Amino acid sequence: MTQYPTVDPRTKFTKPPLECFHGGQSYRDCPNFQCDFSISTNNSGPPKSAIEAAKAAFSDLEHYPDQDAWVPRCHIAHKWGIDPSEILVGNGASELIDVLMRVFPEGSTWRPGPWPAQYNEYTRAAESAGLINVPFSESSATLTILVNPNTPTGNYLELESDLRNLIARDVSSTFIIDESFLICIGQNWLEHSAMNLIKEFHDRVIVVSSFTKAYACPLLRLGVLVSTKTMIDKIASLQAPWSVNGFAQNFIVEALKDDKYFIDMWETTPGYKKEMIRLSKELGVSPNEEAPIWVPYLMVDCYTEENASHFEKTAFNGGYPVRNCSSFGLPSCIRLSVRPTAQINALFKVLQADTALVSKIKAAHK
Repeated sequence: MTQYPTVDPRTKFTKPPLECFHGGQSYRDCPNFQCDFSISTNNSGPPKSAIEAAKAAFSDLEHYPDQDAWVPRCHIAHKWGIDPSEILVGNGASELIDVLMRVFPEGSTWRPGPWPAQYNEYTRAAESAGLINVPFSESSATLTILVNPNTPTGNYLELESDLRNLIARDVSSTFIIDESFLICIGQNWLEHSAMNLIKEFHDRVIVVSSFTKAYACPLLRLGVLVSTKTMIDKIASLQAPWSVNGFAQNFIVEALKDDKYFIDMWETTPGYKKEMIRLSKELGVSPNEEAPIWVPYLMVDCYTEENASHFEKTAFNGGYPVRNCSSFGLPSCIRLSVRPTAQINALFKVLQADTALVSKIKAAHK
């Protein structure tokens, strides 16, 4: 038997590139890590009571978790005013996206939109399932995928004036609407959700949500789908059993009981974002102010791909990973998660101190 090495085995091997790069990965290699601006998780951190509930799952370590996460589904149903049969819980939204794409026959058409860039996990999953990408102008596409608010841009479609009209118009298409950040809009977020359109449009509306961001628990992975019972049963038939581990199930059941958890996020995010917009303009980059102020991230345009790479490198070396938008097809842009004022100021102090970066941004902006 090979003796366990006294040195870190990672030094012997080269890690292959990721198939679909996400934020939240590079902090492990950050030389002086301070704060992660590459992922948009709740600044409040995970609920303490939910952390304790997850720890309590260790007492059941010798047992399998609930195969279909029935208990969490019941708690979500109670909180959101729907039926558990209309809910599917998964190992993060990414797992559910992957399963969801396989519901539709190979060769079916899909369109992203209406913005030129959005969360590219949908593209990866659609290509893997053999779906064919078509322009947003193709109203007869089998599948329409809307990330709302959009990532990375933050742009947003209103429920009544935009979404309902679009779904009513394009009658041949099933709409997958990703609302992973919609809860950030405020206490009445459910009134703005496309879940309200399911009774009207039935199987043609599938809503994706992510507890990973809302409850700041990306290590646990928690995603949710909502649609009709018929559609949920069809999707669930393709999902592996025990998809959601017991730690995650315990966590979300307890987290949902905390009615005050989101108050701090709702109250502070707009102010933090306004400060980030101000400092972005001082640096010379162009923030996307078309996105609502409640969206917990800000996309800034550095004008050139070289400038964006320089911005990313300077921030990273200073201890602040950011999200380069090249994988979204926007190579001149950076997405920044909204963080508390002290951390925002620290990031922009690092950026302003790089005189070469500042000069290049100003030169490109002329």
